[in-house]
Amino acid sequence: RLSWIRTLVFVWGMSSAAGPQLKAALDLMRRLPPSRIEESLADLLDLAPELAEDLLSTIDQPLQKQRDSSGREFLICDYNRDGDAYRSCWTDEYCPPIDDRVKP
Repeated sequence: RLSWIRTLVFVWGMSSAAGPQLKAALDLMRRLPPSRIEESLADLLDLAPELAEDLLSTIDQPLQKQRDSSGREFLICDYNRDGDAYRSCWTDEYCPPIDDRVKP
């Protein structure tokens, strides 16, 4: 029931111009193999870049890991991203290093 409500709220929040395209894109992603979700999503974003924000916020992607300068693994996500670099929770450094940024 909760997923139905989330879907309904999401559909109501969509703009009318992107609605049919987004609905078709999500339907397509449901039919593609889950083992290739990253590749399928990247290909779909190449075809319809105007849907990028909606697709990236809607489609779950597997977690990814990266190693920092101390060799410890940390999860990379939007919350610890700055441009193309990610901040390690262990060393508080960006990987790859960013020299012109202020540390949080």
